[in-house]
Amino acid sequence: MTLNEIIEFLEKKNCKWNSRGHTQIENDFEIKPQDFLEYAEKDLSNEYSHKLINSLSNAKRALDCQVDILLIAFGFYPIAKKKMWSFPKKIEIIKELGIIAPRVLLKINKTRNLMEHHFFRPTNEQVEDFVDIVSLFISSTDKIINDFPSDMQIEDELDEDFWLDFDYDYKKQKIKLKIESINKNSENVNWNITISENEYSEILKQIIRIAYKY
Repeated sequence: MTLNEIIEFLEKKNCKWNSRGHTQIENDFEIKPQDFLEYAEKDLSNEYSHKLINSLSNAKRALDCQVDILLIAFGFYPIAKKKMWSFPKKIEIIKELGIIAPRVLLKINKTRNLMEHHFFRPTNEQVEDFVDIVSLFISSTDKIINDFPSDMQIEDELDEDFWLDFDYDYKKQKIKLKIESINKNSENVNWNITISENEYSEILKQIIRIAYKY
């Protein structure tokens, strides 16, 4: 069985996990997304003249921070930092990994850039909407950050000939796969997949889909 066949196996609707381990993604950020979001909410509730500017800036920082933690989870943060990925590039990558990232997130980035570089003043409605959207995005992706699948046993409900063992180390950016055959005469197959390989992202995308489909 090839890696492409493994991906086809994972894409099946009948695939499910029958056991799984999880890990909480660690990061060394001193200020967390929830902190920036709290600052944004406090800014909105104040009456000083620059409250909208501060609130939008803090909402964007919360979004940037959450996206970077997601990149840590999938192993891409060191590359993003080294190559100085833009925000749109980061959003593109997490979307390719199956994370729902609505287009409005790019609009927040654009509005913040207009404010920073063209001295555009955002409206109260814009900022309230952006803070709410960032809050929803953080809430929806926290489950992945706090409960990321680290190992899993996957099977096809309609095919009991074998199962797939999945093991993932986000710090080493490495996936280990093993086909366990029920037939004792069949040979078990192992793979070690690193972030430099094309199949890395697609396998993680399918693993996330299977992990949270129930």
